[in-house]
Amino acid sequence: MISFRKANQGDARAICSLISSYQFNRDGTGSLISMHEAGIVAVIGQSGVFVVAENGEGIVGCCSIVEYPINGERSAEVRSLSVRKEFQLQGIGSKLVGLCKVEAESMGISALYALVQPERLEFFTKQGFDHVYFPQEKIWRDCYRCPRYGNNCNEIPLVNINGVNQK
Repeated sequence: MISFRKANQGDARAICSLISSYQFNRDGTGSLISMHEAGIVAVIGQSGVFVVAENGEGIVGCCSIVEYPINGERSAEVRSLSVRKEFQLQGIGSKLVGLCKVEAESMGISALYALVQPERLEFFTKQGFDHVYFPQEKIWRDCYRCPRYGNNCNEIPLVNINGVNQK
């Protein structure tokens, strides 16, 4: 049985391992910007929230929201959505994004952004996200660390605004 909860700092190593299995590589494979354990601990401790899915053996999925202002409004980004391959297509990713939307709403977030690969577009639109401009704040904060930064980026910017916790 899968259960869901907010992550704690003791989960950082397992979350790091899960995310790293999907990280961007210079050869074009992968779908996530890598995160170090210290960065995960920082998100859990101060700048956002991680939620996890677990079975009796450990963490099988994770997703985070990290707050940062865009155009002067309280905004956050859905990040690091990862579900172990053998647990995919069971609704875990949808539940994790839904929990992040609930957390964002409780934090007073007015806009929740996501940058997604083309193959993930349908999933996120089903979660209530729509196309939006590419937030420059995101580029300066995170994108420059990605091996695909520059001409190789194919991510699609999406947003869920006003009533973050819809759909």
